[in-house]
Amino acid sequence: MTQTHPPTIYQTPTYNISPSEAATELLDRRKCRKELLAYSLALSIEPAPAEHHRLLISLFQSLEDGEIDQAMVFLPPGSAKSTYGSLLLPSHCLGRFPGKKGIFATYDSGLSTDFGRRVRNITAMPGYQRIFPQAGLSADTKAKGEWELQNGSAYYATGVESAVTGRRGDFGIIDDPVKGRKDADSETKQKSVWQWYQDDFVTRLKPGAWQLIIQTRWNLNDLSGKILPEDWDGESGWIDCGDQGQWYVLCMPAQAREGIDDPLGRDPGDWLWPEYFDPDTFWAKTKRRAVARTWNSLYQQRPTVEEGTFFKRDNFWRFDPEEANHTRKYMSGDVAVTEETDAADPDWTSLGIHGIDQNDDGDARIWLCVDGWRGKRSFDDGEGGGWIKRYFGLVKFWKPMAEFLEVGVIRRATEGPLNRMRKQTKAWGRIEWMPHIGDKVANARALQDLSEMGMVGIANNEFGDAVLEELLKFPGGKHDDDVDMCALIARAVDEMHPRVMPTKQEKKKTDRWDRAFRREERASWRT
Repeated sequence: MTQTHPPTIYQTPTYNISPSEAATELLDRRKCRKELLAYSLALSIEPAPAEHHRLLISLFQSLEDGEIDQAMVFLPPGSAKSTYGSLLLPSHCLGRFPGKKGIFATYDSGLSTDFGRRVRNITAMPGYQRIFPQAGLSADTKAKGEWELQNGSAYYATGVESAVTGRRGDFGIIDDPVKGRKDADSETKQKSVWQWYQDDFVTRLKPGAWQLIIQTRWNLNDLSGKILPEDWDGESGWIDCGDQGQWYVLCMPAQAREGIDDPLGRDPGDWLWPEYFDPDTFWAKTKRRAVARTWNSLYQQRPTVEEGTFFKRDNFWRFDPEEANHTRKYMSGDVAVTEETDAADPDWTSLGIHGIDQNDDGDARIWLCVDGWRGKRSFDDGEGGGWIKRYFGLVKFWKPMAEFLEVGVIRRATEGPLNRMRKQTKAWGRIEWMPHIGDKVANARALQDLSEMGMVGIANNEFGDAVLEELLKFPGGKHDDDVDMCALIARAVDEMHPRVMPTKQEKKKTDRWDRAFRREERASWRT
């Protein structure tokens, strides 16, 4: 069942009900039977639905109503996604639709059984019985992971990779198909989970059944990653997954990202569930403590490439930006040429400040991304917020020896405005326009060669982390703006551009007179 329209936020009225009140007496039972949000409020499901929970409920409602048949949900740990997707949703669906069969799976059979027990306990609540009076537990139901209701509906819990033979489902839910990092990174485990999904899980779903995958992303090749297209970059909405059909994806990272339409309408940098996870304590501390790979995958739902293909992770040494204070600074950029101030979808811009010095053999070393900016901004948005403001902000602060941009469309579209803005801001400097030498791979070859020689480092900061991950995905990644930005400075070094390569200082010969009257620090020749 291919859908062409996304679900809308379910417009259910807000009910002001305290947990201590007999909630089901205050709500229309017909509404509770039909509407998932009303049902949640009636049973006083904890935690009370926050903004992102209501968006989840909206998606789950669309699954129940048959508007969507395949959906994925990605959220950080602790965001209560399982409370609403693995407890609330199946209990409501089984009560609402007599005779429905549900299959639930998670990474461990014991944990799946525990979820089954918790769903069964919901169906035994007095509030549930008032909403669905014909859906009490069958008298012969004893198993925690497999039981039936009096209305003919049934629930079956199993572990991922366990057999599902002999059961058929009108819906299927998979919640966290892998246990942790070790399993997520295991190629053997990845293949085993994928084979189980294709051969056991999907084949047990009835025609017209819906399926839901709930998970925190761990690896590019986890279950969801094998379904999603290679160029998926965190977008929410309908995603064309090729042979796997159309999937509706709801991705809510811990921190809203630049350049991606946030499903909650957050501005870039805003945090998820701030009334529960304090931004200044919990989120800030979590982000500070997490390594880049953990933060990007578990919290931002963008798992990164482990090794890379064209560029290798181990070929780049990492450094603290302050370690590059001794280097000469240069700037390079791959800039958007969108001229309309109200452009609906401007290109990405990547601006980097880099350091260059020489090793003991006199070879140039590149200290990439000491500072920089990357984002989806037009040249000038009319309010001083375009990328040109970031460009000259970096120039004024760092005063780079040279600024490297590419000729062609970029030069024709930006040279005049850049010159005018330079005079207005008094951000003095000089742009060196580099020729384009071929395709993307050809342009990046110098950076690849220098990195393999151990001559390229990347700053150990948030900007450097983002650039490194794009390099590792190249040339198969969706974006390559950061690659182009880094490739420019590497080409300048490789081609021995005169604005970059410092003249080698030959050691001055000294004689006895020079040595006799050589001045030591703060010393006089008279003493």
